[in-house]
Amino acid sequence: MNWLWVGIGSFLGGVMRYGVGTLLKHSSGFPFGTLAANLIGCALIGMTAAIFQNRDVYPDIAHHLILVGMLGGFTTFSSFSHESGQLIRHAQYGYAASYILGSIILGLSLSALTYMLFLKSGQSA
Repeated sequence: MNWLWVGIGSFLGGVMRYGVGTLLKHSSGFPFGTLAANLIGCALIGMTAAIFQNRDVYPDIAHHLILVGMLGGFTTFSSFSHESGQLIRHAQYGYAASYILGSIILGLSLSALTYMLFLKSGQSA
């Protein structure tokens, strides 16, 4: 039954991803929408993982629906890879470097920071 929760979550995450991409479409060619989705997703996954860890028991459905499905569908590594390649192929090296480094450094930082913040806030409650 977990596959159903992952599927529902993936659908929701994909729709959210499409919304962010549409909202942040920019004429410069820089993939702001994908960058924003990945950074927001990193922050949300850190926060959600910490919240789930602070609970003695959380339903398995929440893990499959939110972490695996929704946030997995929302973040977009395949789009990131494709758009990075497009920037490089179009000789937009500054955009490519900013996008790649920003995604990796900011994404890892947001994931770790939100995890620590929400883990700490759960321990003090």
